[in-house]
Amino acid sequence: MKSLPQIKSNMKSMRQDAAKKAANSAIKSRIHSSVKKAVAAAATENQDEAIRAAVSVIDSAAQKGVIHKNAAARKKSRLNANVQAAVAKIQAEKAKLAEEEAKEEAKEAYKEAMEEKA
Repeated sequence: MKSLPQIKSNMKSMRQDAAKKAANSAIKSRIHSSVKKAVAAAATENQDEAIRAAVSVIDSAAQKGVIHKNAAARKKSRLNANVQAAVAKIQAEKAKLAEEEAKEEAKEAYKEAMEEKA
């Protein structure tokens, strides 16, 4: 069991640490949620706006000292990579659907051509 401090300055530092921890965790939570929103908005019209908002939150956290500047750079890099991957995935799905539709049209055209011959 942890014992509480008896010295006045230690009590004060515990109070300050608790307040800083609460503030820092709120900022970190904002980072996580803004990154999630940016990745979710990857294929929408407001993609750039969402990315800009997430980068802004990350930069402000680094400026306040909540996260290290290198950690901020890493988070921004990963954010861009995740957004690009999400966009590529959506484009691949669209291409696959278009390919399947083209195959179906080709099958129907072939069937019609065979019926006309017969």
